[in-house]
Amino acid sequence: MSQMFQTAGLMTVHFFRDVIRSRKTLFLGLLTLIVVGITILTHYAMANQGVPPGYGALMYAGCFSFLLPFTALFYAIAAISDEFETGTAVYLFSRPLQRHGIFIGRWLSAVLTVFVLVSVVNITAWISGGDVGFSFLLRGEAAIFLGAAAYVSLFAVISSITHRPLAVGLLVIFFWESVVAQIPFDIHVLTIKYHAVSMAGSGLPLGAETSVPLAQGMFGELFQESPHVAAVVLSGLTLIFTTVSAFRYVRTQAHRGE
Repeated sequence: MSQMFQTAGLMTVHFFRDVIRSRKTLFLGLLTLIVVGITILTHYAMANQGVPPGYGALMYAGCFSFLLPFTALFYAIAAISDEFETGTAVYLFSRPLQRHGIFIGRWLSAVLTVFVLVSVVNITAWISGGDVGFSFLLRGEAAIFLGAAAYVSLFAVISSITHRPLAVGLLVIFFWESVVAQIPFDIHVLTIKYHAVSMAGSGLPLGAETSVPLAQGMFGELFQESPHVAAVVLSGLTLIFTTVSAFRYVRTQAHRGE
């Protein structure tokens, strides 16, 4: 067990060192700054029209609609698929390292990187969104972390079973998490975004001029999930997806890399 955690720590440092210098991080960093700029401009543009958006609307548009799943997809691919394309996996698995520790370290690094990038936008939305309690910011941060963990785990599974994880991941983001989430009959409960928004937005007004809660405004009148239930569901999804992806990573992908 101690060897696994030592390996996980080593892989975390290794991943961060490589990621910081990568073009992928430069691209996603610039994308994050663009979303921050759009969030600020949206606030001031709507405020000048007398209808300033609240923290809930800014957070939903800036974090959960696009940036969170998009960055999770890219870093999950970096953590899982890129190793085998570059041959890094062959080197890592030839060393006396605990294979589950390799996966845990790279998975955790991806989750933390996504969390930091999306948190920049979330804090900007909270500052721009008016007089909203600090507790809502903390709940939003917690929802982003659990959402990042669930998304990275899901895309890790996809990366471990297909040679085209980017295409499949984008299909999940733009079709399942966006289009399918709007279908009636409570289909949205099968999306990660629904549970993340429920956790962050329960009781949080959608805008400064409305009392409609964020999650209810996004998913209709049938919204009933509490933040605690949403947190449990996200944690459960993360556990399931992580277990599957770890098994695939260690067994199937490692065998393919040898």
